[in-house]
Amino acid sequence: MRVLSIFAVAAMTAASALPLPAAASAPSNAAAGLSGPQARGGRPDSQERGGQVAEAGPRPYDSVVTAEAVSRSGLFTVHRIDSKLLFEIPEDQFGKDLLLVTEIAKTVLGSGYGGQAVGNRVLQWELREDRVYLRTVSYSAVADPETPEYLAVQNANVAPIVAGFDVEAYAPDRAAVIDVSDLFTSPPSELGPGNRIPGNVDSDRSWIDRATPFPDNVNVYATLTFAQQAGGRAAAAPATGRRGNTNTNPSNTIQMSWSFHRLPDEPMMPRLCDDRVGYFSQTLTDYTDDDQQVQQKCFIS
Repeated sequence: MRVLSIFAVAAMTAASALPLPAAASAPSNAAAGLSGPQARGGRPDSQERGGQVAEAGPRPYDSVVTAEAVSRSGLFTVHRIDSKLLFEIPEDQFGKDLLLVTEIAKTVLGSGYGGQAVGNRVLQWELREDRVYLRTVSYSAVADPETPEYLAVQNANVAPIVAGFDVEAYAPDRAAVIDVSDLFTSPPSELGPGNRIPGNVDSDRSWIDRATPFPDNVNVYATLTFAQQAGGRAAAAPATGRRGNTNTNPSNTIQMSWSFHRLPDEPMMPRLCDDRVGYFSQTLTDYTDDDQQVQQKCFIS
């Protein structure tokens, strides 16, 4: 087996340089063997939703995106209704790679500086039976699709689901409308500030500031307040900021930034890189069977 380690600077194109999975779509009712409410487009019954009675299926579009909605179109159409944030995800965006760049836009004393990068990751939206799932996709292990190693890599690299949403409505063009408010006011650990801010998010003191769509990206800003419990885990290991400042505040309020970026439909060829150049980086290991040598290469894209 030949293990090829690749260091890619600028993950936006490095991730897109790899084979993209086929676009996900909701399976047909006949193929899935569905009947009853599910065959009519409803949500799964109580046996398949944790033993609890599920709500009705998607509602008419106008009853979800009401006249009070402030809407802007872009990579996703964004709707604001009071404190609620809705994403309208086009059908052709499901199963496609997106680059998510996360930053702390504004912070508190003792926890770094405003504009500090938190991380970046590749995501995919997946539509299944009137539910939308957000997965994180890893390309740290890859293989040539024409080789036996490819199946083994796929079987060992299932994309984790970080969030799930009910489809509130379908637009006339079959775009799925979902409520993503909690994704940004109570972000999962993969999308949060990590250990830079101690404590847990208090949703009563957190809100979405703005969401701005563009043709190739969508930017979301939210104010989040974290509460530290006296004597708890956060108090035992407070966060340390720049110049050794330690954050022992009972409450910390920051502004988080999430930027979803469209990746090229046609993968770009990686190029030779210098470690001093670029912003995003990723290490890739190619398990394609060729020879017994281990090779190190650098690429930039």
